[in-house]
Amino acid sequence: MLRCDVLAGGGVRGLMDFAALRRAGASGVLVATVLQDMLVSPEDVRRAMEL
Repeated sequence: MLRCDVLAGGGVRGLMDFAALRRAGASGVLVATVLQDMLVSPEDVRRAMEL
């Protein structure tokens, strides 16, 4: 069986998406646009990574 990390990107709109992706098994989330559009703060991203 192949094992690999899954990174999610595209369509991430906020912290609820971070939580949902974590529950779904994503290893990480690409956050460039959500940060650029100021939908979440860098501090929010840090906190989400600690969940």
